[in-house]
Amino acid sequence: MADYKDIIGLDIEAKSSNPTDTVTGEIWFNTSTGKLSYKKPDGAAAWSTGGDLNVGRKLHGGAGTQTAALMFGGQGVVPPHAGIDQALTEEYNGTSWTETGDLNESGYQMGDYGTQTAAGAVGRLANPTTKRRDHEQYNGSSWTETTGTSSDKQYGKADGTQTAALIADGGGNGTELWNGSSWTEVNDLNEDRLWAASCGEATAMLFFGGSPNGAASSGKTESWNGSSWTEVNDTTPARHFLSGAGTSTAALAINGQSTKTTQQFNGTSWTEVNDSSLDMNQGAASGTQTSALLFGSQIPGNTAKTEEWNPVDGTQTVDDA
Repeated sequence: MADYKDIIGLDIEAKSSNPTDTVTGEIWFNTSTGKLSYKKPDGAAAWSTGGDLNVGRKLHGGAGTQTAALMFGGQGVVPPHAGIDQALTEEYNGTSWTETGDLNESGYQMGDYGTQTAAGAVGRLANPTTKRRDHEQYNGSSWTETTGTSSDKQYGKADGTQTAALIADGGGNGTELWNGSSWTEVNDLNEDRLWAASCGEATAMLFFGGSPNGAASSGKTESWNGSSWTEVNDTTPARHFLSGAGTSTAALAINGQSTKTTQQFNGTSWTEVNDSSLDMNQGAASGTQTSALLFGSQIPGNTAKTEEWNPVDGTQTVDDA
């Protein structure tokens, strides 16, 4: 009869805590608890609570990963920031948010792209209705103004890097490509939609949801291949004020107006997965399809909240007899 090592390829080892790099079927002895533990397959991903923002906001920018995220701009929801455009920037380390260098120009509804230490904010709306073409880049501590877009981008959704980014404006002001020094107009979306979401990069972006008329919601999804937009399968339910994370072939569509629904996109179609535990819309998201972060909202009780999306850990402990 084969023994444990023959089956798994590992001995049962003593460890001071449960490891994070285990394989399904592995067994170890936890010296801290005095119990055997083992690894089952991870369960379906679910949302859990993360650290609160210092200043809750809506319609802000976001970039980075789940454990190294950036939040910037937006509009305050509750006093003393209610209705006030923000320039504030905060960084998330996987546990808590820390304030860092402000944007040069406050505003909300900007396009966003990049990482925590190399991000971009493109376009924005300034209170009450001033449309801006501003473009700023972040270096991990401060923002620098650079070349603005050729047209207003107050409803823009952006993805990419500081040297290669794409912004698509759902308000009818076109799509532009950034090459690290200038913006070039490229092919427009097939249908303009306000308050949509996006994810991906300059050569492969997904634009989904939104509102074509500022009232009704849309589930329409369009995919960018580096030169043009193509309609693919819709999200369900149709929604606007949603958030997006991941890539163009492995995306998350998160929450939205009057829904806590989360869906995954596999490059062809959307599948509903576990709902968010909080009602959060008009926020932002960062990370991947399997490790995402959702932060900020227009909902007063949740405006400073953060949620983390992760597979349920399959680590189990053998109970005492």
